[in-house]
Amino acid sequence: MRQELSKQIEYFKQRQEEFASQHYQKFVLIYNGSEIGFYDSGGQAYADAVKRQFESGKFLIRQCLRLGEETAAIFHSRVS
Repeated sequence: MRQELSKQIEYFKQRQEEFASQHYQKFVLIYNGSEIGFYDSGGQAYADAVKRQFESGKFLIRQCLRLGEETAAIFHSRVS
């Protein structure tokens, strides 16, 4: 699971500036190495991930901010 999430994080990092310039302050849902959509809130992105039945630990939701603007927040979910 961690390897899959690491891939999503790397995908985001590679495109962070692009996402920030096109979708500033929106939240992006990334799954399977591609962006699924952009949302006004993290809750909306999460609801869409659940609706699509994405497995916990395999998708990433990040806010589209420029490098250096983000703050660290780590949330852990139970993964079996």
